[in-house]
Amino acid sequence: MAGLNLFREPFDEGTMRKLYLYQHYVEAWLPVFMHQSLDRIQIFDFFAGQGNDSEGKPGSPLIALHQIRSAQDGYFKPTPPPPIHLYLNEFKKCNFEHLCEVCSKCQDIGSTTIHYSNKDFNVVFGEWLPLMQSKNVANLVFLDQNGVKFITPEVFRAITSIQRTDFLFYISSSHINRFKDDPNIVGRTPVTADDLAKMNGKNVHRIVRDAYRRLLPNPEAYYLAPFSIKKGGNTFGLIFGSGHPLGMEKFLTLAWRVDPLTGEADFDIDEDHIVLGQPSLFPEFDKPTKKRKFHDSFRRGILSGELKTTRDAYLYTLQEGFPAEEARIVVSQMVSDGLLDKRRYPMSYETAYKDALKIRDFVLTKKGASQ
Repeated sequence: MAGLNLFREPFDEGTMRKLYLYQHYVEAWLPVFMHQSLDRIQIFDFFAGQGNDSEGKPGSPLIALHQIRSAQDGYFKPTPPPPIHLYLNEFKKCNFEHLCEVCSKCQDIGSTTIHYSNKDFNVVFGEWLPLMQSKNVANLVFLDQNGVKFITPEVFRAITSIQRTDFLFYISSSHINRFKDDPNIVGRTPVTADDLAKMNGKNVHRIVRDAYRRLLPNPEAYYLAPFSIKKGGNTFGLIFGSGHPLGMEKFLTLAWRVDPLTGEADFDIDEDHIVLGQPSLFPEFDKPTKKRKFHDSFRRGILSGELKTTRDAYLYTLQEGFPAEEARIVVSQMVSDGLLDKRRYPMSYETAYKDALKIRDFVLTKKGASQ
């Protein structure tokens, strides 16, 4: 990584959480594209570091290689999968040399080609951007920066304009909150004076995500999800982005596995003080949780007619930060309550888009309405 050398010490808990999310997203992402007719699959790691920590725990480069090998082992189609290219950049010379040494020891990486670079981020991003923009490729971009300065609005717009490209970028959200008056920090991000006025130690990463969302030409057609990570008294976080609903669903499923309360933090971000499995002594005084608020708004959307089809409902669920399973729970309860006709309401990426291609959507109908 550029900047601090995090590899002379063991990875801390926050770093392990970040790497856990990266590992399992790579695991879910790769098989989707290995079964498609693509020219190649590309993973870009712009701040690759040394490859592991002082105890040998794998960093993002080794995690990617291990997941590639696992995906290749699980591939059983008679035709070969697309070739996989892993692009690793590390600016610090000593880290770069160790990175090359560590990755060279990885055996049997199949058809994977590793490309190494030892350049400043702005230089290598300009060199690799045309590769990401190539036709008939799929990209996963990991931007594990220190601080906030590299993922500028220009870089963000460039990445989000590329087809079949998902990304995870790390940002030190607390730096923005702490150095609100420093133009060298805030000027490199899309946060506004209004954003800064609303920030506190817990909500900062949500606000940063919303600031980046405003850069999108069509926010309803692109998916961004934050995941906040606590390190001591500071808040850091990942922002995930995808132009495809299936990518968003895979990330949200992973995020809710890590955080069953909000799906977006490794701490009690909403200060609900909920202990899973332990009932409240005075439930009538409980603050509505994120899930309960979603259930209420989702139910209202169906009953008001705002959400007319299962595709509407599916996409709304993702934009609200929930996987499709949560929508199915609400619809099932509405059927049990007699608010919807007793019938099947398929709600997943496959059913929503397969049926749409046939110009036929499953209509969510109120009890007693004509079908």
